[in-house]
Amino acid sequence: MLLDTQEIISLDEYELEKLPLSHPMLSHEDSPTTRAGIMNSSYGPIFLASTPILHSDRTGSSQGTFIFGRLFDPAKIRRIATQAGLELTLSPHIAGKTELRPASRKKEFARLQHTPLIISRTDKLTQVTTTLFSIDDKPIIDMLVSMPSDITKRGKKTLDGITIAIFLAGLFLSLILTYLLNRSVIAPISRITKHLAHIGNQEDIAARIKLERNDEIGDLANEFDQMLQRLSDTRKRLFKQSYQSGASEMASGVIQDINKNIQPLRENIELPISLLDRAHTSTSAGLIHELADIKVGNHRFIEITQQLLDLNNEQALLLAEARSEMRRLRIDIEQLQEVISDYSKFISQGSDTGVVSVSSLLNTASKKLSADEKKLLTIDIDPAVYRVAPAAASPNLLQQVINVLLDHYVSAAEQLAATPLHLRITCRTEVTQGSARLHFCFDDDRARMTNDEFSQYLSENWSSANIETGLNLPWAETAVTSMLGKLYAEPSQLLDGVAIHLILPRAKLDEK
Repeated sequence: MLLDTQEIISLDEYELEKLPLSHPMLSHEDSPTTRAGIMNSSYGPIFLASTPILHSDRTGSSQGTFIFGRLFDPAKIRRIATQAGLELTLSPHIAGKTELRPASRKKEFARLQHTPLIISRTDKLTQVTTTLFSIDDKPIIDMLVSMPSDITKRGKKTLDGITIAIFLAGLFLSLILTYLLNRSVIAPISRITKHLAHIGNQEDIAARIKLERNDEIGDLANEFDQMLQRLSDTRKRLFKQSYQSGASEMASGVIQDINKNIQPLRENIELPISLLDRAHTSTSAGLIHELADIKVGNHRFIEITQQLLDLNNEQALLLAEARSEMRRLRIDIEQLQEVISDYSKFISQGSDTGVVSVSSLLNTASKKLSADEKKLLTIDIDPAVYRVAPAAASPNLLQQVINVLLDHYVSAAEQLAATPLHLRITCRTEVTQGSARLHFCFDDDRARMTNDEFSQYLSENWSSANIETGLNLPWAETAVTSMLGKLYAEPSQLLDGVAIHLILPRAKLDEK
């Protein structure tokens, strides 16, 4: 029956009695399966589709096959082609010498099989030809589709326009996404990265990111600022502890110096006292009283006068010797006062970091050396030390460090005794990862040490376990570290002795 006209037609070749059980349109499966394809009939080519008859839930054993189809209507086919702007020609296939095969070797019951498409183009037309196969894999219809080239060109132009529009839209969206991504992710991360680089290069742990964001990047920046604050607090505590340790060690050194010098002072003060005791005036007073007597004869007068002259000369010598001893005592007392004054200055002035001229500290430390110490140690300061930029350090703390270094070399010179020790002080500026540092080198000309001797030197002078309390090289090393510097020793390459390296951060130009 035709659905559109309700006309009943008879397709004798598809009557149940005439269909073999092996016919491809018949379904024998117990599962939903669709078969579709083209078959010839007495009314011409017909498009058929079949499916097994199952329960409403599409389960159960098959109860038969439901087949329905649609006749090829040339008028409808031409109308569809006209609507699409195509010229479609369908003709029964005429068998030729060449055996035709479908383009796809895979058997698909719900898809039409056809030969590969053959496309030919001219200036006016684009033609596509193929052969359709029936459901039993036999060529049945030759199909020719013709399309004017201008339609192809319009389609290509439209496709190109759509492609360009999609490209521009994608580019616009990409720019917007890039802007938003840069603003919300890349720029904050880049800011954090630059801040980290600045801290690494300038060692400025006081700088903060201060990134106000309510997301993970903001949390990261805030955590980093808090970490920098903790590092800054730790550095301040270390600096304060180093300063307090220096004050404690210096106090210990002051006490030791006082104890060391108080006994010689006590012993030395006995000598001028005894000299003054010897310069008694009782004998002179008796002679002068006798001389005042008018009854004294000339001979006795001359004797008394000579005795007075001898006594006066003797007392003058004793007083001169007593004055010399008193001057020596005064020098010793002044040295003790200077030690106490340095300690008082170290305590009262604090340990704030500032801009320090290392050359002036070297001159101050050199002037404190006594005349005997200057004979033991000759100091040669390179002109570059006076031209170098100032350092960023605590003036008081660094002054004590330099004092410790010069005292160390004086002690080394006292051990040599035979010849004075020559000390050469040089300086150079180093830039490491964008951070400028001042590298001072203290080279002496003592005899070159072997590896074992140098190891023993380090053990005796740089190990706090082997050194008495007081300001010493281990304390100086800790103090320099608290100022973000470095202090270490190695065999000298300049004078074959020992080289002590003092590395300090250079002060920023805006700090001058």
